[in-house]
Amino acid sequence: MRRFAALLGALSAISSAFVVRPANSYRGFMVKSTATAQTPALTFLGAVTIAVGARCRSRFAMMTGLLGVTVGDVLHRPRDR
Repeated sequence: MRRFAALLGALSAISSAFVVRPANSYRGFMVKSTATAQTPALTFLGAVTIAVGARCRSRFAMMTGLLGVTVGDVLHRPRDR
């Protein structure tokens, strides 16, 4: 179960890195667009990772899950313009 939590956390963190990273090419733009479209799912995945990591007492999983929730929340929040 700890490996599963770590895998979910790594997936959440890597996907979050694609969202934050600037796109320098067409391929990078496509990856970033796909990751940005899935930010609500990344937020949910991060929350599940935190819960599983807390149950397994895996600090790595909880930290990467928190990163996924934070990035997903900040990018998916409606902006006041």
